[in-house]
Amino acid sequence: MKTREIVGELPEGALAWQREGPWTAGRLAQGRSLAEVLADPSRAAEWAESAPPFARDTLALIVKRFGPAPFPEEKLATEGGRPPFGWTGAELRLAVQLLRRDGIVFAMDRPWGDRLLLVPSDMCAAWRRLLLPLRARPLPEEAWMDGCDAAAAPLSHELIAAWSAIRRTGLPLTAKGAPRKQDAAKLASAMRLAPEDIPPLAMPPAWEALPASAVLALRLGSALGMLKRRGRAISAEPNEAAKAWLALPASEAELRLLEQAAHCLLSAAAPESGAWLAAESLRDLAPMRWYSAAEIAKALPTKEAAGAAEAWVRFLRAAGWMETGSGAEGAALRWIIEPNPERLWVSADGYDRYELMPDLEAIVPPEVPPGARWELELLARRLSEDVVAVYRLDADACRRAFAGGTSLEQARFALERGSGAPLPGAVDIALRDWFHAAPAHSAGQSAPLTEAAAQLSGAPQQEAHAKQPEAGDDERHNERYDGRHMESQDDPHSEAPADDIFGCAEAAERTGAPEQARAWDARPPMLSRKLYPGAEGVPPGWLRQPAAYHASTRKEIIERAIGWRSGLRLCKDGAWMDFAPERVVPAERGGWRVWGRPFVREAGSGKPVLAENPIALEAAEIGQIMISLPDSEFGVDCRPIT
Repeated sequence: MKTREIVGELPEGALAWQREGPWTAGRLAQGRSLAEVLADPSRAAEWAESAPPFARDTLALIVKRFGPAPFPEEKLATEGGRPPFGWTGAELRLAVQLLRRDGIVFAMDRPWGDRLLLVPSDMCAAWRRLLLPLRARPLPEEAWMDGCDAAAAPLSHELIAAWSAIRRTGLPLTAKGAPRKQDAAKLASAMRLAPEDIPPLAMPPAWEALPASAVLALRLGSALGMLKRRGRAISAEPNEAAKAWLALPASEAELRLLEQAAHCLLSAAAPESGAWLAAESLRDLAPMRWYSAAEIAKALPTKEAAGAAEAWVRFLRAAGWMETGSGAEGAALRWIIEPNPERLWVSADGYDRYELMPDLEAIVPPEVPPGARWELELLARRLSEDVVAVYRLDADACRRAFAGGTSLEQARFALERGSGAPLPGAVDIALRDWFHAAPAHSAGQSAPLTEAAAQLSGAPQQEAHAKQPEAGDDERHNERYDGRHMESQDDPHSEAPADDIFGCAEAAERTGAPEQARAWDARPPMLSRKLYPGAEGVPPGWLRQPAAYHASTRKEIIERAIGWRSGLRLCKDGAWMDFAPERVVPAERGGWRVWGRPFVREAGSGKPVLAENPIALEAAEIGQIMISLPDSEFGVDCRPIT
């Protein structure tokens, strides 16, 4: 779930203390909404710079282990007091409360008792870039690559062709809610993605026998808002979010499609697989620069991510977003598109228009936005798809468009807008021939405007009767497919629900619980020693100053520290040490011993550096002792100098 979705579901009690937090109150005073503040990348950067080290490391651990997937709080607790994380379980528990207070981590209680934590999906990617950047150096620019794969056409081109086929004929569904196999196979034939190039997709059982590329086309079409389920059929009816995507420049549209593909393909992957972490980390690489695949594998945050990266690169290559090769350094890869929104740069070199030739062919450079391609697919036949695509205005396509309600003026308007120039004379003559008056309508009446015609004309259906601009208007030549007539408040990059296509709510997939079962925790974060059960009932000296105690009391102190997963400050053979206890066991000759790990704290951060292997301390070896609970402000234990 994204930040805006979570904020929209939070109870008022949770919203109240969120608004008063130290990282939100000042920004809200500037007139911004809570969702805007919590999703602000600049706020995230400031927090990462000045937050307590134990809270920052805990967030990095969450992002590394779980990504945006919800996870049980108990899974996180087991990391405390163990290398390489280092921080004790008590410090980790306090860190979670600070992350909740600052609107970074959210908690939900499920009816059957489980408690889940999650980081919003939009901010999880931002936190990964801040806390776990991929540090890989590009190869020298003069590096030569052999066996470089021929770059495939970007995935958006194939998807628009597949969705256009659905726009022409619709896609009927069986009684089980799935497309017929022959229809799905025809849809898959419009795409060059091989089944082995596509990561496993989560889908209903009735869809499992269908080609993976067809399912992906339908899934992405639903996620972007291009496709809609109507009863027993799927139709291509772009909603407001889809129209906004069609209006984007090609580079940004491809980036948004990459983000949706990652969501659709990786949301079902187990967090432990490292698939999300690998996909996000690879986006740190600069476009059009070669990188050593071996160096990237070493630089990825986990071994699991390094293993998952290979499959994701295979998909990216098939989607036309990345290419691979081999050089003196071995296997290498590079992005063909800009994968990072923070570096997005829109070309202004003029190639975002296609060239309409007198022979009725349209030469379409890769920089042409998807909206122009979507319009061409209605009026023309695609002859070839390479780096540059070639379309040809087609009599059958134009007559189908005319029969569907598209007028001559609407067709002219779309072609002049896409090419940025007046129509060649031969093109205008052909259009006049193909878009002749319909005999079923009397003079002065226009054919009813269908959804396809409304998409082409750039006018809402209720404005079908409005007069289109005359051919040759200067304004028309400067207007892109921008959907500016739409007064939508939709977020064009939002994760549109997939229930239109699959007939099942995607909310359960995103949060691990059906929407009606989500109960967000409204309790304020606990930033006092009440966070540790029973802390108010123990003798104050146990938490304040090391002292000598009877063996039974020392054992009780140690067991209490184990329950809180906190550290101990103790004296052994006259030397002071910090110790993270793990378990108390009987000794061979009676009595007891405690197993755990000694640690020292780094200067400055206070982070514990634990011994790699646990050791055992006999009861008689332990002298003065105290429990070290973290300070709520700094996260490191406040103990006297000993």
